[in-house]
Amino acid sequence: MSGVEVLEGPGDEPRDPRVVRRRRLLVGALALLLLAGLAVAAVDARRRGSETARVEACGEAARAATQRSDTVLAAMVDYLRPALAAIPESSGRDSFYALLAGEAARVRPGLQRALAECRAVEVWSWHDDLREQRAAYVAHLVAQVGFTGDVAADGRVLYADDPGRAERLAELRERAFGSRE
Repeated sequence: MSGVEVLEGPGDEPRDPRVVRRRRLLVGALALLLLAGLAVAAVDARRRGSETARVEACGEAARAATQRSDTVLAAMVDYLRPALAAIPESSGRDSFYALLAGEAARVRPGLQRALAECRAVEVWSWHDDLREQRAAYVAHLVAQVGFTGDVAADGRVLYADDPGRAERLAELRERAFGSRE
């Protein structure tokens, strides 16, 4: 016996160098795609964490400014209620409405700062939940700034019977803060 004879099976075809090169390129390209995908996922996770923190800070600013505005205006309404009840509609109420307007003017900048803070938060378009939460804060603050501005211009606005406006503000507040308020 001069040598051992090796039989070739179906998986033992002689390798064509071009096929081998293509397979190596394909495996390399897939490895690069996998690494790129992992890098994108890491960047996205880091960005989402940063966005979440900024949206939460915006929400806290919105909540604090809203609570301050509500507290101050409600306190003024309670404070003025006895005086307004004692004075007839046609006489001397203007000075009381002016007091209310002045308080609204003092709390409005806090709402405007919160609104500017929320508007400055950038959220990537595919982070739908964060984008929607930010939009809810902005919509609520826009309405609250508008209402407070109207009261600052004329304190009577706070006593005006406008259920539609009150409902819209309540809906926007619910969307922004949910049951946490």
